[in-house]
Amino acid sequence: MKISNEKLLKICDFYKKYKLFIGLGVVSALLFACPFVDKMWVAVSVILGLFMLTCKIDEIFAVMLFMMPFSGIDSLYVITIIMAMVVVLIKYVVDVLKKNKKIFWFPLAITLAIILLSTIKSFLVGSRHIETGMLLVFVFALCYFAFVYRKDVNVSKCFNALLIGLFISAGITLVLLRFEEFKSFIYAYEGYYMRLKMTTFHMNNLALLCIFEFAYSIHSILNKSRKIWIDLVSIVFVMTLGVLTVSKVFLVMIAFFVLYFIVALVVKLKKKSIKYLVIFAGLVVVLCIVGKSYILNIYDRMFLYHKGGSALNEILNGRVDIWKQYIADFKSCWHNLLFGVGLFRPNFDFDPHNAYIFVLHRFGVVGVTLILVLVFAYIMSAKPKFKFSFCRILLLLSWFVVGLEENVLSDQFAIFLIFGLMLFFGVKKEKQESESFKNNQGIDEKLQDKNSEKKEEKTKRKLRVKFNQLSNK
Repeated sequence: MKISNEKLLKICDFYKKYKLFIGLGVVSALLFACPFVDKMWVAVSVILGLFMLTCKIDEIFAVMLFMMPFSGIDSLYVITIIMAMVVVLIKYVVDVLKKNKKIFWFPLAITLAIILLSTIKSFLVGSRHIETGMLLVFVFALCYFAFVYRKDVNVSKCFNALLIGLFISAGITLVLLRFEEFKSFIYAYEGYYMRLKMTTFHMNNLALLCIFEFAYSIHSILNKSRKIWIDLVSIVFVMTLGVLTVSKVFLVMIAFFVLYFIVALVVKLKKKSIKYLVIFAGLVVVLCIVGKSYILNIYDRMFLYHKGGSALNEILNGRVDIWKQYIADFKSCWHNLLFGVGLFRPNFDFDPHNAYIFVLHRFGVVGVTLILVLVFAYIMSAKPKFKFSFCRILLLLSWFVVGLEENVLSDQFAIFLIFGLMLFFGVKKEKQESESFKNNQGIDEKLQDKNSEKKEEKTKRKLRVKFNQLSNK
């Protein structure tokens, strides 16, 4: 019985330690069946919901990042977000009742005011689109919960989960390519460009996922928050996927990351920078050679894709015209200027491709002011000690830069703003954890040395006793 109990304890400890990755492994196996079995995503959603009930808060955030590369499989990602929010809400209520967490009344009141104001506006004037509005409601809710649990979330674990999700999505893509009927599920065609989208909704979505994973890998190298080989694998893999999306914004961001990385290494690591620079430059050169044809396609799309109009509009693939339409609609009447079109009333079928115009168009001047007050309330409640750091600011900076050309305030990509803020306020904690981990390792090693010394003394005593017994005989 003792042996069986010990085995059960070991199994329980192993499950607690690797529960997240065991759960993601089971979900991954089911995801492979999603395109082949009708409504399999419903079963995956139910299993994910049950699994998240047993998870800690940071594991729930990790599940959300893991599911991002599968946002193209019916309503799987939307249902995952909804279930995650419900589970986090239940855990939060329990924590508040147990007095483990408190309610931050001012940020909560501002959040509810933004949602209420935008909801009333969209229901009073014009048509409605419930699903789009609900996703934005969940984004605001996620911001609040992320702020409450910011000290409990392991960001490195979450980005590891995203990397695993990208690997699984790529694996599903390779399998589906063998079946002619599923090729439309994998590729979107734009003229003669074959742009990879994998199991995401759109190739730009995949490009953005690659950008943020790439940004975290650079952060990790500068901050030494996870093993270097994971970061190198991540950079190679993500850069390959990004090039295959033939995305302009991805290529521009890679150039931005290269410059940022070089400056950061020179300033932060100084003499130690050379080996990292050589490795990074080597990876970039190899991938550029391998993806030469795709880079030429991107260049073609950037400078030779003529639709007429200004040079800036040509380079941005018609985005300037889209921005003009959104701004014109925003300025069309006084209540749009003040309150926007509302959460549930998007006026256009196409995306604005700009996070700032999206927020202004949807929430108006009053709504934007309330959002800025909300951000300020979170910052004041967190009581951070601001100190510039190259690695801390990278994910936030990349999010703000990408927001100029893509809408990163959708249901998916607002999460990366949240993680960027977590890194911005939580680097000291990361360093303390790594230092405590090293100290614990040192303590464990000392204990092991003491135990080994005790064992040696015991064996010596036994040998002496035996020797004395033999000599007496």
